[in-house]
Amino acid sequence: GSLSLEELESMIQDPNLAEVFDKIDMDGSRSITFTEFEAAAVTHVNETRVREAFDYFDSDQSGAISRDEFGRVFGRKELDEAMKWLRDCGLTSTDQDEITFEQFKFIVQQAAGRVAIPVEEKGFLSQ
Repeated sequence: GSLSLEELESMIQDPNLAEVFDKIDMDGSRSITFTEFEAAAVTHVNETRVREAFDYFDSDQSGAISRDEFGRVFGRKELDEAMKWLRDCGLTSTDQDEITFEQFKFIVQQAAGRVAIPVEEKGFLSQ
């Protein structure tokens, strides 16, 4: 799955969005893949923008991104990889099937190199 410019414009109001989109769309496909999304986080992490992105995924406003909500944008394979990574880091339990805002923010910050991966025994940020 991927995000189009139109989908991003529906969640982020920024006059420079098209220019930023073109920079993030590294392969020129006119869509942003999860890998490109993560790579963009490396250069620009802003809590307000992270919240806007989270809210876009969390379409039912439940406070968590469900498997269906994540899959609607990026696909089940990417969610499976994100959940495995969260479990491997001790950030979620093995039966959790959704991503909270704190976990989503951690993923973006980790991609940006702004936080260290926690020690698994601590269960850091687990819900």
